[in-house]
Amino acid sequence: MKNLKGQNGSQGPEEGSGGQSPAEDVNGPQAPTDALLDAALALAEQGVKVFPCHRVVDDGFGPTCTCMDPKCKSPGKHPRTKNGSKEATTDERQIRTWWIKWGAHGRLNFGQTLEGRAVVDVDVAEGKTGDATWEGLCAELAPSDWAPGTLTYRTGRGGVQHVFTLPVGEQGGKADGYGNTLGTHVDFKTGPNAYVMVPGSKTESVYTVTVEAATAELPEWIAAKAKSPRAAEGTGVTGVGSTGMTTEEVLQLHPDAPERGNVALAQIAGHYAKQYRDQRGLYLFHCAAWNDQSTDPIGATDFIKTTESIWKAEQSKGSEDGSVVHAGTDEYARELESLTRKREMSLRADQDARRNLRRELEQETAVESLADAWQAILDGDEGDKPTVGELADDDGGLFYGGKINGIFGDGGTGKSVALAEIQARTLNAGGTIVHWEFDNNSQRAILRRLHYAGADVGQAVKEGRIVVLRGAHELEDVAPEVVTGTALVTLDALTPAVSALGLDVNHPQGTDTALATFMTPFTVHGAAGIFIDHVGHDNKERQAGSIRKSQAVQGALYEIKSRQIPGVGEDGLAELILRKDNGPASREKNRTAAFVTYESLPEMRIRVTFSREQDPDIADRLNEAEWEKRTASAEGKQEFIKELICRAIAERGAVSATEAHVWIQQAGFKGLVGVTAVKVAMAALVDEGAISVDASASGAGTAGGRPTDRYRALAPKPSGPHQPELGG
Repeated sequence: MKNLKGQNGSQGPEEGSGGQSPAEDVNGPQAPTDALLDAALALAEQGVKVFPCHRVVDDGFGPTCTCMDPKCKSPGKHPRTKNGSKEATTDERQIRTWWIKWGAHGRLNFGQTLEGRAVVDVDVAEGKTGDATWEGLCAELAPSDWAPGTLTYRTGRGGVQHVFTLPVGEQGGKADGYGNTLGTHVDFKTGPNAYVMVPGSKTESVYTVTVEAATAELPEWIAAKAKSPRAAEGTGVTGVGSTGMTTEEVLQLHPDAPERGNVALAQIAGHYAKQYRDQRGLYLFHCAAWNDQSTDPIGATDFIKTTESIWKAEQSKGSEDGSVVHAGTDEYARELESLTRKREMSLRADQDARRNLRRELEQETAVESLADAWQAILDGDEGDKPTVGELADDDGGLFYGGKINGIFGDGGTGKSVALAEIQARTLNAGGTIVHWEFDNNSQRAILRRLHYAGADVGQAVKEGRIVVLRGAHELEDVAPEVVTGTALVTLDALTPAVSALGLDVNHPQGTDTALATFMTPFTVHGAAGIFIDHVGHDNKERQAGSIRKSQAVQGALYEIKSRQIPGVGEDGLAELILRKDNGPASREKNRTAAFVTYESLPEMRIRVTFSREQDPDIADRLNEAEWEKRTASAEGKQEFIKELICRAIAERGAVSATEAHVWIQQAGFKGLVGVTAVKVAMAALVDEGAISVDASASGAGTAGGRPTDRYRALAPKPSGPHQPELGG
């Protein structure tokens, strides 16, 4: 049997010492990181099922759960996978797969389920008195010479967990009559749906083994206490107790959180019973929606009993006129079934599509042999390539079919116009588009934009190949053949789409739910999905939401930056900067991947072209127009030259006056700016404190020439790694 000693508390640095072991970095213990993997495999070898969880790391913004939710209620202790502890396994290959995916990067904890086992969890974090309660219980109930004598962990928050086996034939949990507490701040965890962390996992600090011993059988006195009515109080339907959390915290519980039970449901029901006192339908709907989020929802019988009890209790208080509303259980159940049927139907298409896609992918994977796959790689066939948004001067395109892609940028940069071009191309090729509109554009505005982009709108409308949706409920009315046959699904814009669902735009769950609701039902059938969104704010409260939007992109994510905003009768030019690419051909990130050229045509039409290289004629016209506009006065001319110098520094990092002059010529202003004017403008920027000489980049000029001073911007560097900011 493998040994857990690699995570014994004596092996690591002392907690609170402020130091790090040689094998530790900002993400917690790293190499040799196999200690956590070894602990998980050792438990699996003993028949204990384990599953992957998030971990607390420090990516430059302080300790943060890898779920990136700033309001995470269970940092480092909630599951990484959709089905949570239900995916727990003893299969070594699966455990190693999880390790390769997350653990090798220091971003993985493991949870261990408690089927046939029990844990006495003594909580001392934040001044809790679990140790005193436990000592009192031992003194009162245990034999005089009793000691735990069993495997014991130190938790990440300083608590103690004693691990026991249950009597033969018991799985644990409510089925065997166990409650979930022994006393104040002493929890009793047991059963296949309960879990604790594997040693080596990290929350506030690392879980360690403090007593390495065989797992002893649960003492009779602890079992009796755990099965006593007081221990079970608040766990049944009729015993409604407090969760110890605010309603907001209960509403945001993770789907796999062990706190999701009748006690939490009663608290939620009480909240909605007051909010919708005269609207029983809405009350039921919101209670059911909260319960549906759970990976192990409360059963229908218990759900009806709890919610009916809470509803009657609230109604019994009476209204101002003394009226009281009552309803029988049968009527209550029928109403609940009717209200939830539509919700189930709206989710069914997405669930079926995911299931079918999984089968298709499995079949595809099974067909291609390893030899065929290797030969395809040798032949240069990487498989998945961007094909949507074809480039005028290169093979391929910008966006991936069958995946969610995105464009974000400031208002007025041409996002919607570029999106309309892609929609028009799809329609003219005979494809069907589904457009989700949350940016308050009317039907006429949407069709007019498609017409200006060159689409044959009349024919497409006649054939039913343009579908505009404005709410999740409208998906129910979309024919199945449209869902499966759509070529392009678009969303304008992501942030208001999250708000339309009543979710927090800064919370990762909002992004995930919006994309799963509006985009995934179509992309799983092969449609290219493209959302547009606006540049967000730089405050940290919004950071998790914007990072999650970036992470949710399965294809390509571009930031659009306008060189010249297109207008009526005026040309425009923008850059698409690649911020993320999940394709196999690793394109260089944070570089201009394509140019978007907007050409004004008669009758207010606009021709949009995507290209790797910018159109020189358009660029020259725009540069000339910009020069004339910006240099009407001597003061304006110098300000514009200073701006061009700053652009050169932003692109090159550090430049001399001569190098800045060359850059300006190559940028399309050849013959308009002299090197002397550049030097004068540079001197002004130095005086203003905008740039300064970079000694490390300066040095000898041409052979025999004088030393060359190179200048760099004085703007402060960001405090953490770059992430594209998306938001409202």
